[in-house]
Formats: sequence, structure tokens, C-alpha cells
Amino acid sequence: MANGDVLLNYILQLETRTPVPAASTGFLRSALAVVKPKSGVETGKITRVTSEVAAGSLTDNEDVKYLFNGGMNAAFVLPTNDLDLADIIAAAKERFFTVLVSSDFSASEIDGLDVGGFSGVVAAVFEDEAKAKVFAQQKNRTAFLTGNGNKGANAFYAFGSFLSASAWNNQQYIPVPKDDGINDTGTADALFEDRLSFALASEDQYGPRLAFFCTGGQAIIAPYVTEELKINAQGWTMQYLNLNRPQYTLVQAKLLEDFLNTKAAAMYVATGILSYVHFTITLTNQNYVADIDVRIPEPSALWRLKGILTQEAL
Repeated sequence: MANGDVLLNYILQLETRTPVPAASTGFLRSALAVVKPKSGVETGKITRVTSEVAAGSLTDNEDVKYLFNGGMNAAFVLPTNDLDLADIIAAAKERFFTVLVSSDFSASEIDGLDVGGFSGVVAAVFEDEAKAKVFAQQKNRTAFLTGNGNKGANAFYAFGSFLSASAWNNQQYIPVPKDDGINDTGTADALFEDRLSFALASEDQYGPRLAFFCTGGQAIIAPYVTEELKINAQGWTMQYLNLNRPQYTLVQAKLLEDFLNTKAAAMYVATGILSYVHFTITLTNQNYVADIDVRIPEPSALWRLKGILTQEAL
């Protein structure tokens, strides 16, 4: 038996087109913590943990607990004795966009870090400022300088807060759990110029706070927002083409362009995540070709205000 009333179907015959589900971007908020194993624990195996107690069954390192203290409710943990991670990450069934190298690993061990073709953010904890500076100069790398024996507490807390937030936010000046011993403006200026992430300890009322947080010299949100926008643009385009099934014409290219710009403006520009985003869709050899122009606020704009206080003579 046909669905619907025969007369209504006769008057207006409609084809049902089911929307394509939105593209999945949840993995952008997942992190893999690389730690040295507790005695007897299998190495090279990625495990999802949902508490610091569960993490403690895999490693004696306490950095991971600060992901949970920062707000995350789950994380992936990889116990390993070295940082030759390329094959493990390539074979991983789990999806994540952040790899956090714990304080278990020395600066010399980090020199041998190999993540293969992984294109997400890789962060490591350093006590050696010179080594941290070299690491920070690489694309999508975050070097977090620590001190006072605090290991990765502040770095993992900062990422926990960042990845668990409801929207992409640079986490500027949030309180962090430990005083890393960085407490003078001169040192802070130098670390800022070298694009090292660090916490600055106020000697008075504010306590230790995240003073600078970046990756590859860019705002920490940059690679995450860029990847999310790319995936969303692909998903929005799929949805549009599935529902509208347009011909490859300049008119349809313009309609798709308007659709994408409207979606992106509402999600990113209106919310202040991006200062500007614009899609340009062209028709080339019977194919739609998309160009995206994006402007992401740089960390210098979020760092602080500098100025001159002029006192008028009486």
C-alpha cells in the first residue's frame, strides 16, 4: 500500500530527501597522554581512561590527573618507554588531535620524538629553556616551560581546561594549580618572545596563572579551529549537495558559496572565534573548487596591553 492519500499524492508528488548527518569533530577535543609505564603494564597500547585512578593503574606519572582536574572526563593514555610513536599513532583506532608528552621524558628523549604523519598538536614539558625554544619553533608544537619540580601539572591542566571548554578559547590568565617559579616580568617577556607557554606567578592576590599558551607560535586555538572549520565546510557542502542536487553552474556555485559563508559567519565570526572567514566557490572543469580565507586572532592581541601613562603637571 502506498504511503499517504492517493489524491494528495496525485496533486503534489514529493520525493523525500534525508539530510546527511553533520560531520563529526568530537575527536578534536580528545587527547593522547604519552607516559612511562607502571611496572608490569603493557607498553605500546592505547587505553581510554575516565578517571585519574584509572590512569594511575597504567603509570606512576601524575600529569594525567591534571587533565581531569582541568575539566576533561576522559583521555587516552599510551604507556611507552620511548617516543618512537609513528607506527602506534598511524595504527590507532582511537581518534585524537592532541598528543601530550608527559614529564616522564627528558629533553634528550624528546629530541627523538617521532609522530610520523600526525598533523595535530604535539605538546611537551620542558625544564630546559633552550630545548623548549627549539621544540616550540616547529609547526603545531607546544613547549611548556615548568619549574619547581612541578613536572607537567600546569601544562596538562591548561590543555584539560582548553579541550573541555564549551567553545574554543585561548584560556588567557586562567588560574593553574602550581607555581613554576616564573615570577618576574623580564623572564616573562623573554618567554613570550620565544613563544614558550608558561605560567606566571603573582606574588600578591592572583597566584599562578596561565600567562601564555600557544602552538607553533600561533594562538592555541589556531590549528583546532582551522581543522574544525575544514571538516565542517566539508560536511556543510555534503549536506547542501545532498539536499539540493545542483547542476554545475556559476549560479549554483554562488548559492553554495552564500550557504557556506552564512554557516561559517554564524558559527565562528559572530561568536568571536574568528575575526574573518570567507568562502569563494568557483567552477573549474565541471567541478566546484573552494578557497577559504581565515583570520585567527594571534596571541599577541591577547597577551597584554602596553601603553604610556602621562601625568599632567598641576
